[in-house]
Amino acid sequence: MKLGQFIKAVAVLVLFISSWVAILPANVLLSKALDIEVRYYVGIGVNAAREELRLYLAAIGVMIAAYLMFFVCLALLSLFYGYILRKAIGKGPATIKRSSATFGLWYVFDRLWFMTRMIGSGLLHGTIFHTWFYKVYGGDIGENNVFEGTDVRLPFMLTTGDNVVVEAGAKLETVVIKKNGDVAMDELVLGDDTVICPNTHIGLGAKIGASCMIKSLSLVQRGRKIPDATMIEGHEAADLNQTEECEKNQFVEDQVVASLAWHLVSLLISFIPAIMFILISVLVIFSSAILPYTIALLVSLYPICMTIGQIIVAICMLPLRYLLLGGRAKAGWEKVNSKSFLRRQLATSLYHSSLNILNGTVVYHLVSRYIYGAKIDFKSSFTPRLDEPDLTSVGNCVFGANGVLLRNTMFYPGGIARYGKVDISDQVMILDRAVVSPETSIKEKVMVASITAVYDDTIHEEGTVLLGTPALNLTRKTADVEMEITGEPLYIMRILTLSAFYANGVVFWKFYYCDCDLGNSAAIGISFTILPLSLLALVLVCLTLSLAIKWILIFNFKRFKSKGLMAVDSWDVFRWLIAISLIHTAAPLVLQLIDEFWLTATFWKMMGAKIGTNTRIDPDCLLFEADLLEIGDNCRIEEEATLFCHRFNDGGLKLERIAIPSNSYIQNRAVILPGSEISDEHVTILPLTPLNPGEKLTAGHWQGSPTERAYMNMNNDGDNSDVDVEVGLGAPHDDGAAEATPRTSGLWRSLFGANNNTATTDAAANAINNEDNTLEEPLLNDIEVEAFLEANPVPHQRSSRKIQQTLENMRSNDLV
Repeated sequence: MKLGQFIKAVAVLVLFISSWVAILPANVLLSKALDIEVRYYVGIGVNAAREELRLYLAAIGVMIAAYLMFFVCLALLSLFYGYILRKAIGKGPATIKRSSATFGLWYVFDRLWFMTRMIGSGLLHGTIFHTWFYKVYGGDIGENNVFEGTDVRLPFMLTTGDNVVVEAGAKLETVVIKKNGDVAMDELVLGDDTVICPNTHIGLGAKIGASCMIKSLSLVQRGRKIPDATMIEGHEAADLNQTEECEKNQFVEDQVVASLAWHLVSLLISFIPAIMFILISVLVIFSSAILPYTIALLVSLYPICMTIGQIIVAICMLPLRYLLLGGRAKAGWEKVNSKSFLRRQLATSLYHSSLNILNGTVVYHLVSRYIYGAKIDFKSSFTPRLDEPDLTSVGNCVFGANGVLLRNTMFYPGGIARYGKVDISDQVMILDRAVVSPETSIKEKVMVASITAVYDDTIHEEGTVLLGTPALNLTRKTADVEMEITGEPLYIMRILTLSAFYANGVVFWKFYYCDCDLGNSAAIGISFTILPLSLLALVLVCLTLSLAIKWILIFNFKRFKSKGLMAVDSWDVFRWLIAISLIHTAAPLVLQLIDEFWLTATFWKMMGAKIGTNTRIDPDCLLFEADLLEIGDNCRIEEEATLFCHRFNDGGLKLERIAIPSNSYIQNRAVILPGSEISDEHVTILPLTPLNPGEKLTAGHWQGSPTERAYMNMNNDGDNSDVDVEVGLGAPHDDGAAEATPRTSGLWRSLFGANNNTATTDAAANAINNEDNTLEEPLLNDIEVEAFLEANPVPHQRSSRKIQQTLENMRSNDLV
């Protein structure tokens, strides 16, 4: 056995022991709750209503205490291993070799921290206590910060100033697993009054100055330094308009930050939906204990009971929301962490908490519309998730892809929050990870492309395409088929997870309380043995179930590909929708919980994908139509990268093949769409980069939306080393050090169905940000150039000469 394998085996053993230690107190409490149910079953107090109520409340209290005890023990163990790891590596840049003992320590902490932050963020997100949570684990966090949905893999590598806001979906990168399995780490620094907007990516080792604004879907490259008072849009830097930012203070100058008591009360109120849901859950489980055929009833009735329970919770939350908001939510300005800000945030939190297990279902849409009053199409399963129901209007047949954010809140440097409406018209398509900001209206039949940010000042017309950050306004032909489909995901993953956790308590109770000769020591030993067995059963059942669903509903996606364009209201698309809902409910969580490259690769190979040797795929990457996916050798696919082999076009679903050549590096949240091509090996696609249909990449680094070539910084000795290429840990570079040059081919025609008269906009999309003004004679007249610039005003400068040159290149290739 190699040294690295031995260290990994020891780390896995330590992880199992630590997990068992964390879950043991919870097992004891769960066994007491089960003992209460059994006492009820054998007749104690069956005919006395008071005794029934006492036993029921006791069971609830003990079960809640069990879950809290598990979280506390898990958090303490994470804190212990995190402290040792912090002492071992410090806060500076470091690389942990896979064959070192420190790697084993990091592995144990990483798995425990994954569970800890998942629970902690679910309980505390959006509150001031969420920032305290990271501070406890070693983060150097300033005052009056707001973390809406921060995902930080190494909390002690995060340093923030005061009044920092990190919005939903932002990725703060503190760890990168390289192609060879080594782990690179570095500190992230966010200066005072800085805002990190939704779905942004802050690369490893980045240092962001004070009063900066990183706009939605923007990329701060690994190791990049951002000066004070800078705005980043896409990957372009510009000076932040300080005058405009100061003017916003007039809207909130009479507001003050709320006291700690207000924050505590707000946090406690936010737990009300969860507590009500637990009451209902325990009632279902407790009641089933006195009925015959308990297991069959619990499995069959649990989804129905929980759905009804969530509807009851939603109805109860409605008057509380009205009380907090003084009616329905309205547009306006608030000072971050003021009393009125807390009331708004709490009202939105109650809405989401009351519907958390119904998200994406027809029931979710019905409750949002008829109980909360949202203006949405409840018949469409593709309707995007709402932020604030009172401020969002979504038309009929609207399609929202993975990771889409309709934002009713926007933050500004200095601790200022703006609330506004979002209005989406009929037959709009919003593709992967797009962000729509407050006070934005999108006209009918508009397509918002992947990795595209839309603001209130984004100019567009009915039936056009918005692409990029900032968005370009392009022309497309109108869809021929309207999108209408209904369907609702099931609750398989929730039942299986509950069963796996519940099994430990059952076994412990069986041997701890029963009249047998094993004794307490034997009961504890058996409980230790059953933990890995229950985890193994969970993994096998979930992954096997995913395979069965795929083979039963789909069989082979190559058959679907041969059907061509399928209408969204067809039976084939309905089967596809059910399959993707069930598989993405059952598989991802267990893959992320185990987080082993070999398991992820093996699962997708069994699903039909062709994956080469020594290819490392993170478990939360978005894959589905595996039969159409081919990945070469020695590739690295990072967290949340999207490799779906389907796209919705002209109102229908179309499947196509995706091929990733050997030695490719697809970084965080990159989106590879079918119909695109990576023609060479040694291609690196940087975070938040979409590869659209019709685009063709050659060897090198690519970034941005639209995609363009990026020239990476060199180390001090001029060598573009493995660390610098893969992780960006070369000599720290100031803003503007990474240059970009756009391509002149691949115009996304197959995605947008563009007509020939879109030559000007298509060409200019490829000419953005290129400052090569060496052309001596203009190739187009001023009217053509000015028409494009007028249709696409953006903060950064465009070169009109480059637009002309690009158009001429297109004409020479018969593209115009």
